[in-house]
Amino acid sequence: MIYLVFVLLISTPKLAFACSVCGFGQDGSQKAFLLTTGILTFLPLVLIVAAILYIHKRVKKHRYEE
Repeated sequence: MIYLVFVLLISTPKLAFACSVCGFGQDGSQKAFLLTTGILTFLPLVLIVAAILYIHKRVKKHRYEE
């Protein structure tokens, strides 16, 4: 079954390219799409790192006060 789906996907590349989200026109929407994709990819990572650093700083400060 998986083999059949794979063969169908490989044999129909034009249908896959016809995706309304992935098929970009000439109006500059590709740059906007890539920019927002980058922002939405890295923003959670930045927030997680910031939270870890903040917690580390608070724990270090708390240990120093004791």
